[in-house]
Amino acid sequence: ISFSLPETGWVTLDVYDTMGREVGRLIDGIKSAGSHQTRFNALGLSNGIYFYRLNIDGKTLTHTMMLLK
Repeated sequence: ISFSLPETGWVTLDVYDTMGREVGRLIDGIKSAGSHQTRFNALGLSNGIYFYRLNIDGKTLTHTMMLLK
């Protein structure tokens, strides 16, 4: 999962299943401005659609991803 930040700030990156249950927290901390990338370890999860939510200092972006093993 790649993302860019316009300024340094507190970032959380969570992954949810289609039922809205959180299945992982990938980032929870301060990140500097610029481009970032993190890996999502899907071990133990089944194929399907998942959502990831990026929260940057109160601003939220949500995207869909398809997990195929």
